[in-house]
Amino acid sequence: MVEAYLIEHYRAGADVEELSRSAAQVRDAVAGMQREGIQVHHVSSTVVGGDSYLASVLEAPEEGIACEAFHRAGISYERVSPAISMSSDGAAGGDMR
Repeated sequence: MVEAYLIEHYRAGADVEELSRSAAQVRDAVAGMQREGIQVHHVSSTVVGGDSYLASVLEAPEEGIACEAFHRAGISYERVSPAISMSSDGAAGGDMR
């Protein structure tokens, strides 16, 4: 079963451009893992420049696989949380794609 994980990264003083590059590195790492046959999907990333914050949602069968994408990208993370998608009507969804 595939689960979604919200992975949070803070980098003091980082601006939107730097955090956007980090998000791209995570997407590239996910693509590389997929080419290796690893089940992982980048759902979305959100950059909050004023807070030096990047949040990415990745889908994977287990948390460790989602975290591996950040390791391969060379991006540290402070917190990983299971995530549940919500539709515009407030209903919980399954697959976030």
